[in-house]
Amino acid sequence: MVIFVLNMLVVVGARSTVPGAINLLPNTPPEVQARAVVDRATLLRSGEQQGYAIVDPATRTVIGVQLPDRQVVTPVRPLEHWGHFSTAKGFFGLEVWRLLTFQFLHFGWLHLGLNMLGLWVFGHEVEEFLGRRRYLALYLACGVFGAVAYLLLNLLGNTLGQTWRVPGLLFDDVTTPLLGASAGIFGIILAAAYIAPQRIVDLLGFIPVKLRVLAYGMLLVAAVQLFMGAPNAGGEAAHIGGAIAGYFFVRRMYLLRDFFDVLGDEPPESGGPGGPSTKPAPTPQDIELDRVLAKLGRDGQGALTDAERATLASASRALGGAAPPAAGSVSDTTSGPRA
Repeated sequence: MVIFVLNMLVVVGARSTVPGAINLLPNTPPEVQARAVVDRATLLRSGEQQGYAIVDPATRTVIGVQLPDRQVVTPVRPLEHWGHFSTAKGFFGLEVWRLLTFQFLHFGWLHLGLNMLGLWVFGHEVEEFLGRRRYLALYLACGVFGAVAYLLLNLLGNTLGQTWRVPGLLFDDVTTPLLGASAGIFGIILAAAYIAPQRIVDLLGFIPVKLRVLAYGMLLVAAVQLFMGAPNAGGEAAHIGGAIAGYFFVRRMYLLRDFFDVLGDEPPESGGPGGPSTKPAPTPQDIELDRVLAKLGRDGQGALTDAERATLASASRALGGAAPPAAGSVSDTTSGPRA
């Protein structure tokens, strides 16, 4: 698949942990400093940040605070520098192309491999259902919404974090980079759960579970990780944003038809700047297809008539995809991936 190849071409960045700064009380004797220990069960505030208490084990007296460890990324320029998404670059810097480019950059081969495994297992079914063009639009749109979710929670975290530590907000520095395809892949997984909810997937290779249960279970785990402030909370925020977009767009497929027009890859047909548009009016077939797609997204496959199913099947074949399954036949009991 095109997405698979593009992701394999670009791998950048290395994540590392930097120990948090240590702030001791003035005039702390050297012998006390030498035997001091960090009490990670006790949180203290140092300025605008929280940290762990540093205590003298002999007297149990607090003599300072150690700020939490920080996750940093060592960039491999110019790709990571040019393509990663961050609140500082994407929002304050108005570098909007990063909403797309971050999806094709990864922290390492393991990060890339896990994402591509998810795309391989779940993507084929969604691509057959939507057709290649709308499938690519869905993937990219879910990645964009993942970055938007990360952005909103990071903005709120840096705005409210000085006063309230609200669970679920992101308090990372606004320059913290976001990389990876997993926001788009979470959207693909939620779309697959709509298309074939009863399909059986072998979790960990030997635990059979329905695709719908697996998809919503993964979404629940991401939400818990976000609200607990896990080390990859920013990534979990992007996962949730991508999943919500996948849930929304697969039920409103007609919205995906204009995705690339919005990006501007298809120049408008006009008579020049300010000239009259020469784009042909929609045909009756186009109008009927829009109506059927809207009904499908609103009421589901079971509400379609035989004639509407034929209309949808014809349009899907024209786009290079497979016809949607008939009502009651979306179950797929295959346990392995299909490529």
